[in-house]
Amino acid sequence: MMNNQFVVDANVFAKLFIEEADSNQAKNFMKHCVQHEISLLVPSLFTYEILQIATYYAYPLPKALGIIDDYKAFNLSVVELNVEQWELAGTITQSGHKQSGYPSLYDSCYHALAIKNDCLFVTADKRHAAKTESFGHLLLLKDWRAE
Repeated sequence: MMNNQFVVDANVFAKLFIEEADSNQAKNFMKHCVQHEISLLVPSLFTYEILQIATYYAYPLPKALGIIDDYKAFNLSVVELNVEQWELAGTITQSGHKQSGYPSLYDSCYHALAIKNDCLFVTADKRHAAKTESFGHLLLLKDWRAE
């Protein structure tokens, strides 16, 4: 780890309340961050993404907001991107290929935040990782191990 923080993707955080094959890995990652006082950064679009996921899975929005608030009270910081981070996110979106597609602006915001804060973007999105591996600062959830 480059420093004592991570940028955590909404697709990882949502596994705290949505059961998927790698939900236990996500829960272990989040628990590790709490136990070791590792700060988590997310762009402001994070809350919207979490609520969209909750809506899709018919998970109660107040409960999803409560989970976010619990982490915000301890180690989660929701931040607005600055101009430099937005510019980098734009650059990342252009890094794909016509055949395989381009990274989304949403994912690129998380990734840019990690790069500019010299930490790792933890995601479960293998497609984003494949398209943007040259930027570094990325760790697939499946590859995370407690240190």
